[in-house]
Amino acid sequence: MATEPREEGAPSLPPPLLWIVVLVGLTAALIPPLIGLLILSRFFGGDYGVQVQQGIGLVGLGVGLAAISAGLGWRLAKNLPSTPFFPRRTWPLWLLFLIIVAGGGFLLPASPLVLGALGTLAMLLLPALVLGSMGRVMGGRGGTWTDVLGGLIAGSALSAGVAAAIESGLAVGGLFLYIGYTSLSGRSFDLRALIEWLQWLGRKLADPRTVAFLMKPPVFLTILFVFAVLIPAVEEMAKALGVGLLGRWLRPHPARAFLLGIASGAGFALVENVLNVSLFEASFWLGAIVSRVMATVMHCATGGLTGWGWGELWSARRPARLALAYLGAVGIHGMWNGGVVITVLGALALTGIESIAVAFIVSVLVVVSILGIIVVVTACLLGMVGAGRFLARRTA
Repeated sequence: MATEPREEGAPSLPPPLLWIVVLVGLTAALIPPLIGLLILSRFFGGDYGVQVQQGIGLVGLGVGLAAISAGLGWRLAKNLPSTPFFPRRTWPLWLLFLIIVAGGGFLLPASPLVLGALGTLAMLLLPALVLGSMGRVMGGRGGTWTDVLGGLIAGSALSAGVAAAIESGLAVGGLFLYIGYTSLSGRSFDLRALIEWLQWLGRKLADPRTVAFLMKPPVFLTILFVFAVLIPAVEEMAKALGVGLLGRWLRPHPARAFLLGIASGAGFALVENVLNVSLFEASFWLGAIVSRVMATVMHCATGGLTGWGWGELWSARRPARLALAYLGAVGIHGMWNGGVVITVLGALALTGIESIAVAFIVSVLVVVSILGIIVVVTACLLGMVGAGRFLARRTA
């Protein structure tokens, strides 16, 4: 049985700073439910299944963030010691998760309300499952309960918000570049027409005209660059931000920084998972669950990798290792996103291809992309477990 060593002499965040973390988490927890309740009040009762599910997901996200923040606040109010993160039992959470997954399958076709509630519960559990399992893998030698709760808040409230703000800014910047390009080309720019066209594009993804447009080399390569390079670079930087800020006071050793990074990645995955609850349609229940399981593993693994890099910087003054860890995380995230983009666009293209030869080539490309995604996620899982064990032994 694994021992539960204490982090004797390890630096910890001062209580005032921890209370700021709690307040940030509680403040962030107020926003999603308000948006979710507005969505539900607008669309509940009509033929708006996707909107209802997303509204339920946002309410659940707020409850989850509030619970995490309240947990950290309760430990502070009770002045509880910062004990090692070593969950004694994770099987009840796994059992509950499997019951929810099986329940969703047996209840199909179910109402959007049921699917939204079950999907939200499953998505809230996923980060806890990965974190709990890694806590047991590391035998309590990676960090403390306070570290994990703080990392979850940093990933969900800070990192996700920073990533969304930067990505929105880049989108606005791209729009201004497009406006400038059209102006220099001597053409008039109609914002309303652009919005209407984008809305039509979203509603008609399977339309042959939409597929033909998306598969044009300049459009396809632009989409691939945005999702496989730009977005991973932004999101991995945002996930590393929380670990870097906490490390300013903690000065964590690599094992502790690794677990902090996993917690930050789990918090980020928590937000992303719940924002994808609308995918949980009756015909795509199991596929949506599997995709979010894989995405959660990827986010936790890349967060842990960058956290490890922070640990090398704080403990041994090795900035090059932090840079390599960040680039590795961006590369892994980019391979995941790139595989998803190729799979989705390839599947859409198959709906409008009449040539058997071309359809065969695209089918092979889709299969290869799916296999690539599976390889990336498997490597993330094995690498995360292997790194956790290695760092725990080195810390013991």
